[in-house]
Amino acid sequence: MANFNIDWTAKTVTAPPNVPADRVTEFRNQFLGPAAPQEGRKTAFMKYWLNKIHNYYQGSGTRVIFIRLPRGPYVRPDQPEMNPHSSVRELATMPDVSLAPEHFLDSLEHPEMFSDPYHMNGPGSEEFSRMLARQVRELLTPDQSLETAGANR
Repeated sequence: MANFNIDWTAKTVTAPPNVPADRVTEFRNQFLGPAAPQEGRKTAFMKYWLNKIHNYYQGSGTRVIFIRLPRGPYVRPDQPEMNPHSSVRELATMPDVSLAPEHFLDSLEHPEMFSDPYHMNGPGSEEFSRMLARQVRELLTPDQSLETAGANR
């Protein structure tokens, strides 16, 4: 993946000569094709299913954690704006839901970490696992400052 080059301005993909044409076309479509229109259907779908998942676990003592996965080896410059009222952000206001910092996995969004436009390679997967374990541990560890403050009252 590291030998691919995407020129966002010229809208071109350059790949090593041994890469099959269909793989180059896949990259061109994924990274340079028109962005999906924001019509609200995905938002409605996510809201419906994420609420069902949350409702299923509510009251069980299970913490639901949301983490934004790395977007890929290259990040399109035409990303949609952040939606402050997304289903995930709304659910994160619930006491049994945690939302990991949105950009904590951005360091993995590089060609060296991916085997194709969608899947991480071995080194990318290993680093993802390490970062995810640290983040989940942090999200599940009670805030020591709150515990200390409570003990001092």
